[in-house]
Amino acid sequence: ALFQLGRFEASIKECNTCLELDPNSSQGYLGIGRNLYELGDYKKALAYLNKASSIQPKNIHILYFKGNCLKNLANFQDALLIYREVLELSPKYMDCYISVSHMLCMLSKFENAMQFCNKAIEIDPTFVDAYISKANILLAQDKFQDALNICHEAISIEPQNIFIVNIKGLILLKLHRYHEAIQTFNSLIDLEPLFIFAYINLAKSYYLSNQFELCFEYFDKAIQVDKNYPDIYVEKANILMHLGYHQEAIKAFDKAISLSPNDKLTYLYKAEALLAMGEYEKASDCFENAECIGLDQDLQDE
Repeated sequence: ALFQLGRFEASIKECNTCLELDPNSSQGYLGIGRNLYELGDYKKALAYLNKASSIQPKNIHILYFKGNCLKNLANFQDALLIYREVLELSPKYMDCYISVSHMLCMLSKFENAMQFCNKAIEIDPTFVDAYISKANILLAQDKFQDALNICHEAISIEPQNIFIVNIKGLILLKLHRYHEAIQTFNSLIDLEPLFIFAYINLAKSYYLSNQFELCFEYFDKAIQVDKNYPDIYVEKANILMHLGYHQEAIKAFDKAISLSPNDKLTYLYKAEALLAMGEYEKASDCFENAECIGLDQDLQDE
């Protein structure tokens, strides 16, 4: 339950309690591995999943998440070997087709990626995640209208799927169909009033259609939904910067940094705003902070 609610740290504690009771619980190690994966700590997640796999070497769920970790660690060859093993053990493991497709898309092997999506649809024509994956592959190739057509197929199958509706809105933005994008993101809020990306994307839609007052109104609404989500402040700051409100942008960047102090990109954005204001020394400090974060991450990966 904690995992489903996104409370990954609390879920890890629960799994550790399980392992104290049974040190050979593969599910305990799998649980910690999955939570660490969601937290972006793929290397540590893989270590726990390897432990789980040593207890249950043919567990397809453990193998699948091992593959996902390897994929995100850019170890594509080993990831593919594990995904193949999963599909040999369970040819209808639908999520595995999508993960392979995503990996191939990362490698710009778009035709092969699409084949795995089509294979999943062949097995289950109502499997909406395969359509979402197809849309993302087309987006990666700037084939926006084709991607939109796929979204319409998916929505006809599952009209209340918030993720596919969100992708539809983003595609409409790419096509400069701002009025339709605004309608789509408003419908998304009706479907799920707590879906934070709907508010952020609606704010961006209003900005792109030069409706600045409504743009910032929806950033404020996003903050009401989740005031601790750093991307709200980063997106808002970038728009403020583009509009020439550099001081306000810096305040928003600072808020984002206070919530996520190890985000290298936010420091780089803030440095741009400081350079635009002629604050060269402060901008230099931001570049230095970003460089330090990059070095720390490199060291952790070694």
